[in-house]
Amino acid sequence: MRRAGGNLEYDFLRYCITRFEPNDGPQAQVVGFLRNLFGDQVLTQTALKTTAVTEAGLRKQTIYEISRDQINRQTYERALESFDLVNGEIESLIRASWRRAG
Repeated sequence: MRRAGGNLEYDFLRYCITRFEPNDGPQAQVVGFLRNLFGDQVLTQTALKTTAVTEAGLRKQTIYEISRDQINRQTYERALESFDLVNGEIESLIRASWRRAG
C-alpha cells in the first residue's frame, strides 16, 4: 500500500477486547500483553463474555435489543454495563476527534 502511495496512518483505529472473562488468568495475561504491545490503541474498557451476550447473539440481536426477561437480571445488567462503558469510551474518542478536526 505504501509503495502505491497509500497513507497507512490511521490514528483513529483502536482494539476492543471482547468476550472477556476477567477471572480467567490466561485471558488476563493476553490482555496485558496486548496492552503492553499496543498501548493506548487498546480500549481501556472491555466487553464481557456473559450468557446475556451469548443469548443475544443466538437471537441475532444486540445486548440492547434482547428482552430483559429472557435472562438473569444480574447477568443482563453486568453485560449492559460493560457495553455501555465500551461504547462510552468510543463515543469520547469520536468527540475528541471532532474537536481536533474542527
